[in-house]
Amino acid sequence: MGDVGKRDASLAAVLAAVIDAEHVPYLAAHRYKDTGLRKRAQWEQVWEQQREEDRTGQRLDIKVPPK
Repeated sequence: MGDVGKRDASLAAVLAAVIDAEHVPYLAAHRYKDTGLRKRAQWEQVWEQQREEDRTGQRLDIKVPPK
């Protein structure tokens, strides 16, 4: 991608150079370490409980997961 700095560089080459250095992996397993995956799983449970509260209108005792 040495031609990115040139005036006639293709849009695809420029975008590839920018995205390659700045992308974030789609899969959580590629973004987080094991400890982060465990925390995320806890938070996902909380989010599901919050959605359940919203669906039913019934107040649930939702525990806040660790930070």
